[in-house]
Amino acid sequence: MLNHNKILQLVKYIAFAILFFNGLNTYGQDIKKIKQLYKEAETHLLYEEYDLALPLYLDIISEGWENSNIYLNIGMCYLNTQTNVAEAIPYLEKAVLNISPNYKEGNYKEESAPEEAWFYLA
Repeated sequence: MLNHNKILQLVKYIAFAILFFNGLNTYGQDIKKIKQLYKEAETHLLYEEYDLALPLYLDIISEGWENSNIYLNIGMCYLNTQTNVAEAIPYLEKAVLNISPNYKEGNYKEESAPEEAWFYLA
């Protein structure tokens, strides 16, 4: 027969398992959403549709996915809009904090920015 402490411990383990596996499922859904937003934003950036790419990159940041690659792309969008050019500066300043000569363009997992980020900031 189970005593009160063992029942309580069992309930704690079950609750932890539910929260843990639910968290993994949510994380997987979040990654899918980030990948989709990134893919759409990159397509707009490729076609120089900066006004369409910008809100998607900002959505990525609002989802908690912040890195130099995203900051650079936001800065590029602001630089290429005629009305919000000055808004590019804080994003480009963040982008140059993590420069890599091994930058992989078009990869949502890329966290660094290419060396030419310095040029855009200047």
